[in-house]
Amino acid sequence: MTNYDPELMKCRFCSEVSKQNGEDTLGTLYPFDSWLMFEIEQPWNVNMLAKPQPIPQAAIDLIQEIHQQQKIKFWQLAIAPDHEYSTSDNIRIFHYSRPAQLFAKYDKREYILPRELIGELIFTLYKQPQLLTNFDKYLQDTSHIREIMVCTHGNVDVACARFGYPIYQELRQNYACSHLRIWRCSHFGGHQFAPTLIDMPYGRSWGHLTWEILPNIIYQKGDISQLRPFYRGFFGLPPFAQILEGEIWLQEEWNWYEYLKFGRILELTEDKTEALVEVDFVSPNQEIKGKYQGIIKQTHQVITQHQSKDKNLFPIPQYQVFNLRCLPLKE
Repeated sequence: MTNYDPELMKCRFCSEVSKQNGEDTLGTLYPFDSWLMFEIEQPWNVNMLAKPQPIPQAAIDLIQEIHQQQKIKFWQLAIAPDHEYSTSDNIRIFHYSRPAQLFAKYDKREYILPRELIGELIFTLYKQPQLLTNFDKYLQDTSHIREIMVCTHGNVDVACARFGYPIYQELRQNYACSHLRIWRCSHFGGHQFAPTLIDMPYGRSWGHLTWEILPNIIYQKGDISQLRPFYRGFFGLPPFAQILEGEIWLQEEWNWYEYLKFGRILELTEDKTEALVEVDFVSPNQEIKGKYQGIIKQTHQVITQHQSKDKNLFPIPQYQVFNLRCLPLKE
């Protein structure tokens, strides 16, 4: 069965169609093991690697090589300079990486360095990490700072700018502090969930944001069931495991944020309408270990609009978790 309201054809923005038609935000992330985030002046191209400036061509070639080799799941973002955070002479680069198979947070490295060293740094990060000490003088002591990136990339989809920028302004003006920075960023997938953000180093994403839920996301408190409609998932898991993890979070509540976790798909039907999924977990003190297992089933479809410029609407499957159970984790 497909849910469809003809009145939604009148909506201008894809995120309005998605939200009003009840498209689930959960399980909509591409999983990534590694991130590179470059501080780049706006406007940003649709493809930030399309031109050599301000990123040197050698660095662009290396990033494209990493994508082609497909040894790690990797993505790059642009972040806009900030009047308080940024310096005009050098470029800031964030590198986030998966620290282990089971993890709760990405490892963070922040560098501020001359632009001519971008390619050398990227090569060292991905090809010769044993030589990273050569860049220690550019390394910033910011491992304690949380970074939130709000997509405002209007050149990709107008909804990201229209809805993302007001949320960015609210967060930047009223929530930024010494241990939390707020950035505008380029696209990372999910135009139809604008406004959408990434919360690093937690590697979690939220979409269809409203001002009312921002305190709960920032301060990690409140009724999780009220936040569930906005949660897109954890970038450290594949999409079906993201759906299971969201259901687990409802049961475990906020402590679950700090649990190390790893997800896998045990069985998947050929038509991808049903999957048996497992998520291993370990508490931060290593005292609690286990795994959750559940069946993800497609239950229906909704109509959505992938991009605001699209004239056509598309059916997209929606899923639910069944038979969720917690099992001991074998050593």
